[in-house]
Amino acid sequence: LAVRTGDLTIKMTIPQAVMFSVYSEVSENWALMGNLGWQNWTKFGYTGIGITSNATGATVTTTANSEFDDTFHVAVGAHYRFHPKWRATAGFAYDSSPVSDANRTVALPLDRTFRYSAGLIWDLNERITMGLAYTFLDAGSAPVNETRGPLSGTIQGDYSSNYYNVVALYL
Repeated sequence: LAVRTGDLTIKMTIPQAVMFSVYSEVSENWALMGNLGWQNWTKFGYTGIGITSNATGATVTTTANSEFDDTFHVAVGAHYRFHPKWRATAGFAYDSSPVSDANRTVALPLDRTFRYSAGLIWDLNERITMGLAYTFLDAGSAPVNETRGPLSGTIQGDYSSNYYNVVALYL
């Protein structure tokens, strides 16, 4: 589009987030932790689009509203030290959906998420740790009912396997 008309600009605000976290060593071997958070997805949903014409120099701007809502996050987890240098970890997290079923699009089919995690941490020395973790993320069915006009039609359905498997190795 920019080649034909001139400059194309898109402005996007990344959601700001506030997170409150707690960590407590309840015994020599056990530690518990938790998070409570909020993300400003409402601002992310407003995307500024501008097109400047090569021929006239005029600029047309508009703002697309994706009808996003703010989200909240809650997580709990635990560490268990079964050896002086080794810890096992486990945790669960929930994030609310930034968009309602009525406003969800195929381009960004976000829904609520559940995350289940487990891992191992090895203390190489006092300053360096190495870990291996696995997370299963259930991203919901993300139902979509998007009408894009008479020529495009309607896309309707959901995601039957909206899951992610994440393996992390870190140092």
